[in-house]
Amino acid sequence: VQYLLEVTEELEDLSVLLTETCPVIESIVLYVAWASQEWDERAPEQVPFRLLHPLLQCSNLVELQVDFVIPISLEKSDVRAIHQAWPKLQVLHLSAKSFTSESNGMSLSILSVFAIYWPPALRRLALFCACDDVPPVPTEQKTPIRALDTLGFGSAQIDRTNVPSIIKYLGAFFRIRKLVANPLPWWGCESSPFEPFGEIRMDDPWRQVMDAVEEFTRGDRKINGH
Repeated sequence: VQYLLEVTEELEDLSVLLTETCPVIESIVLYVAWASQEWDERAPEQVPFRLLHPLLQCSNLVELQVDFVIPISLEKSDVRAIHQAWPKLQVLHLSAKSFTSESNGMSLSILSVFAIYWPPALRRLALFCACDDVPPVPTEQKTPIRALDTLGFGSAQIDRTNVPSIIKYLGAFFRIRKLVANPLPWWGCESSPFEPFGEIRMDDPWRQVMDAVEEFTRGDRKINGH
């Protein structure tokens, strides 16, 4: 569905409409754009996930992708609600292809919440996170999530000095088969946050994170037989 917004709150109206007309819907892919050319003057830094809460009533949902130029923010309660409402959810993409500054993204700490409330069927996750402030790894760690096939960070950028801490943080919670990030925004709704948009440069900091995380996962799979 392609949808033009006058104000961000219209996302909630659209969510209600989809819930009422298609209660057993399994796949929702939204390409959201601003109807006005003055969107940048009125746009908030983030859009709260609560505007999509009506969709939580669609218990058969397998895929939710919301392509939006503004980052969608998640709270801990949102992740817990996703875990409870969508047991069949396999794909979740929330505005990873944002064109805004990565400082407007949600905190990386949201990934630790997903590690606690992991939707049992989830295999592909793409979010727009602020990667300039890496949280410390909790001292009490649980068994890492091994179900994640692809983790997408969209167009978020990272500083080279944060590479070791990001690798450590991701490794504490997940075994990721493929990590996707691009330092430049995607252009056009046809591109996927789960596939690279062009070849990432060998000297880009994300390359080092990708290689380390995926190599660590391959080693883990050999040891544990996954």
